Amino acid sequence: MIALPKDFQSGADISWVPAMEREGFIFRDASGQPRDIFELLAHDYHINAIRLRTWKDPSQDPHRGMCGREETLAMAKRALAQGMRVMVDFHYSDSWADPNQQRKPAAWEGLAVPELADAVYAYTRETLQFFMDNGFTPDWVQMGNETKNGMMWPEGHTYRFENLALFYKAAYRGVKEVSPETICMIHLDEGHIYPVLERYFDRCRELEVPFDMIGLSYYPYWVRQEYDENIEQLRASILQLKERYQVPVNIVETGDESSRPLRTLAMLRAVLEVCRDTGACGMYYWEPEGASVFSHYALSAWNDDGTPGLGMQAYQDITFL
Repeated sequence: MIALPKDFQSGADISWVPAMEREGFIFRDASGQPRDIFELLAHDYHINAIRLRTWKDPSQDPHRGMCGREETLAMAKRALAQGMRVMVDFHYSDSWADPNQQRKPAAWEGLAVPELADAVYAYTRETLQFFMDNGFTPDWVQMGNETKNGMMWPEGHTYRFENLALFYKAAYRGVKEVSPETICMIHLDEGHIYPVLERYFDRCRELEVPFDMIGLSYYPYWVRQEYDENIEQLRASILQLKERYQVPVNIVETGDESSRPLRTLAMLRAVLEVCRDTGACGMYYWEPEGASVFSHYALSAWNDDGTPGLGMQAYQDITFL
C-alpha cells in the first residue's frame, strides 16, 4: 500500500467521456458489468478528483471538440455527485492547446494585446460565474494547458513573456473576483526537467505573475525514455520547485502505454511513491478511460471491451491517512 494524506488528489482527467458515451461506448468494471464511469472510478479505484478541460467555442467533433462550458458543468456535477473534487483546465482555445499548438479562440483573432487580456479576464470570470450560478465551484483552475511555450500565439508566446504575464494576471483576476478560494495553477510539461521550469517560474516572479500552485506533466513516453530513467529527476524537480517558489506542486498529467499494462502499473506506483516522498499534492492520469478503440491514443489505461486496464490497479494501492 502507498499511504498518502487524506487531501491528496488521486485524480484522472476524463474529458472524453461525453463523446465516448455519445458514440455508444459502455464502461464496465473488472468483471465486465456495465457501470457509470464516475461511480466506478470513485468506488473501485479511490479516485477523488476529476480534471476537465474546457474550450471556448468548440466544435462537436468527438475527438477535437465538445468540452464547452455546458458539458464541463454537466461532467462536474456527475463528479460532485460521487463526492469528488474538480479541477477545470482552461485551454484558452477552441480545441487542443499544448506545447506544440496554442491557437487562440477564433472569436479573439485580430485583437490587440490589451484587448486579448480583457477577453481572457471576461471569459474566465463569466465562465466561473456560470459554474457557480449552477451549483459548481471548481477547487482548482488551470490558467492554460502545458504553457511552457506560452499560450494564444503569437501574442502570448514566451518570446513575448510580458504579454503572457498580462494574460496570466487577467485569468487570475477573473477567477479570484468570483471565487477567491479557488486555487489557480500554471501548468508546464516535462516536469522532470527542472532547469527549464526554474527559468520559467523565475520569469513569472520577476513579472509579478500570481499563481497558487504549479502543475506538471510527466510522460516518459513522449521523451522516449522509460520511467526508471528519469523518475529521480521528477523527484528532484518537485522538491526544488516547492522550496524555491513556496507553492504546492501537482502532477496533473501522466500516463503510459496501454499495450504495456504491467509497465504502466509499475510507473504509476513509482509516481505515487514520489508524491508520497516529496509531498506533491496530487497525481492525475490523463484520460485513463480513453480506450484506443475510440481515442486512438496510445496511453490510455482502459481496454477496448470497456473494462479497466491493469494499470488502474495502482490506484487501488492508495491508502489515505
